[in-house]
Amino acid sequence: MNQNNDLQAFRLRSAGAAIADGYRLYMGNFRRLFRASWPMAIGYAVATCLFLSIGISLAPTVTIMQLMNVDPTVAIRSLGLLPIYQALATLLLFLATVGMSSYAFAAMDEHLSSGAITVPAKWYGRISWRMLWRTLVASVCFLLVFVVLQAITIALGWAGSHYLSPTAGIILFALLQLLVLAAFVPFGYGGMKYMLTPKASFFPTLSATYTIGLRHWGALFVVMLITAIITTMLGYATELPAVILGMANMSSQMGTLQGDPAGMPGYMGWMTIVVLSLAGFIQAYIQLTALFPFYYLFGSIETEEGEKSALQLPKEQ
Repeated sequence: MNQNNDLQAFRLRSAGAAIADGYRLYMGNFRRLFRASWPMAIGYAVATCLFLSIGISLAPTVTIMQLMNVDPTVAIRSLGLLPIYQALATLLLFLATVGMSSYAFAAMDEHLSSGAITVPAKWYGRISWRMLWRTLVASVCFLLVFVVLQAITIALGWAGSHYLSPTAGIILFALLQLLVLAAFVPFGYGGMKYMLTPKASFFPTLSATYTIGLRHWGALFVVMLITAIITTMLGYATELPAVILGMANMSSQMGTLQGDPAGMPGYMGWMTIVVLSLAGFIQAYIQLTALFPFYYLFGSIETEEGEKSALQLPKEQ
């Protein structure tokens, strides 16, 4: 079978076939994706390095203060500007993640319309400002929906804890968390529908497609679970040196805060920055792999729903 026909989006697929074809499309076009997105990947690497470096500096102090039962007000003052830097680094990492994800959606959009992903004309890559904006809108809106659902969950759990035993309260809170996660699964289809449908609006698209997502909940859940496992395993494998180096730095800083001499050589600071940046650069492309299986699952759901509508149309007439 011709590869272009084999990897066309609108075709019935099982969850396993969607995952396999998603990774095939990604790996088959990795060089094109890399040439288009490498400047954004550098930004993602810098953001990751800043986020982890500040966290490494912040964690030992917070841990020691917790062990010493330091007053929270005194603890916050002693941290200085580190919490603010951490918040800014978190925001920067969020924006870099949005930027990297937009390249995946731009590639899917191009493949959906032309059946191929082209090589960027310029050496410094290219960016789809339309997809960047839509990815930002979707990310912020999903975050708001998640925060609202979490607030409701916490409120219900807090109310239940006043009438239930501590064990029953914990079980109730855990069940509510699972319910929130289950409720989010159908959004996987609605999110792809919004990203790949020109001029679509976010919340109207999500509300119109949620019932369809519920009908395909099992396939969406399987794709989410498998891609999460694969992404996590690849992430741990590539970030292991960074994790070891980060733990060594935190251990050294904790010893220094307790009055011990520094146990790390002077060059370890620069080595930590290099290793964390390299790990972040690799992680940027690992994260993209999780999006492509949803492209094919979206195409499969669209095809199945279209066939159902075509079969029902004569009956309605």
